[in-house]
Amino acid sequence: MNAARIACAVCLGGWLGATTAWSQPRYEAIILHSERIPSVRSFGLGIGAGEQVGKTTPFFTGESRALLWRGGADSVVDLSVPGWDGSFATVASGGRQAGYLYGDGRMIAGMWSGTADSFVSLHPDGYDFTWIFGMAGNQQVGAGRPRVQSTTAEWAMLWRGTADSAVLLHLNDLSYIRSRALGTDGEVQVGVAQRADLTSAPVLWRGSADTMVDLTPEGFLGGEAYAAAGGQQVGWLQGQGGSAVIWFGSAENYVILNDETIGGGRAYGTNGVQQVGYVNPDWWGPRASVWTGTRESYHDLHQYLPPAYQEQGGESYARGIDAEGNIIGYAYGAPDFRPHAVLWRPVPEPGTLVGLGALLALLAARRRRAKVN
Repeated sequence: MNAARIACAVCLGGWLGATTAWSQPRYEAIILHSERIPSVRSFGLGIGAGEQVGKTTPFFTGESRALLWRGGADSVVDLSVPGWDGSFATVASGGRQAGYLYGDGRMIAGMWSGTADSFVSLHPDGYDFTWIFGMAGNQQVGAGRPRVQSTTAEWAMLWRGTADSAVLLHLNDLSYIRSRALGTDGEVQVGVAQRADLTSAPVLWRGSADTMVDLTPEGFLGGEAYAAAGGQQVGWLQGQGGSAVIWFGSAENYVILNDETIGGGRAYGTNGVQQVGYVNPDWWGPRASVWTGTRESYHDLHQYLPPAYQEQGGESYARGIDAEGNIIGYAYGAPDFRPHAVLWRPVPEPGTLVGLGALLALLAARRRRAKVN
């Protein structure tokens, strides 16, 4: 961990310790699933700049449609593009939404700007399939399958706003046979690489294939890295029942978030201060969760869902968090126990509001000063 990061960590740690009024805020859960678009399932997958994105599976056809929300079910926008069988919106950032379309045996990565007809393809020549899974600043990350490769090939990719800007992040090394880039903070990229022995490694890049770092700590088999922000990366480690984890740039610098008595967990998103994902307490079913850097800070988001989601068999997952602390995900509840997109909004006490707001503002200022590659 470099000196600047250590200084920042000490500063933030001291600030949090001194601010005794600060505590994990309460939340309100807003069900985004809407009958305006006929569907049986909806998933909230990404969040940013006051927008939430995901997908739905309509009745009868079974084909997915990319969706955009702006804080409520009635705000839903169908981003599906005519002429394609289906679409996924996986991430939102800076007023744009990104994901991919599929149809006629192809998948193409691209971005929207709030409407279906705004879709712009980022699919480069020479590929049969491309996907976008993460976006920040002027970077988009995902994966692609070159046309000359086998039907199982999948290689991590990085874009900077255009199809022509696409570069491969996949390390051309027989030790790794597949890879996906799943998240970026505009500086580093994170994801997963499948080793030759078919185990998966959480990995980090800094803009090129030759910078790839395996984030697997000693004592773990592997895992996946899903998101990055504010100098930290989050994901999952295989071993000890499955562990939600924060890394700080290397395999040696990490923090396990879920308690050993909890039946596994994953961290899918971070805003540089808070981390979100799920834990599986006593193996009864995943529950959406939020942390603030330590396992002791664990906070259960499932408790804020309506009564129908509290019945036995209910599950929930938090998939992303924005700079203001709003959280996107989905939950299963009665009577059909199908997934419905959910937005959790913080409703802090006055002291919490001031403390959390100041800390998030500090992190936002650091990001604005950071160089975006």
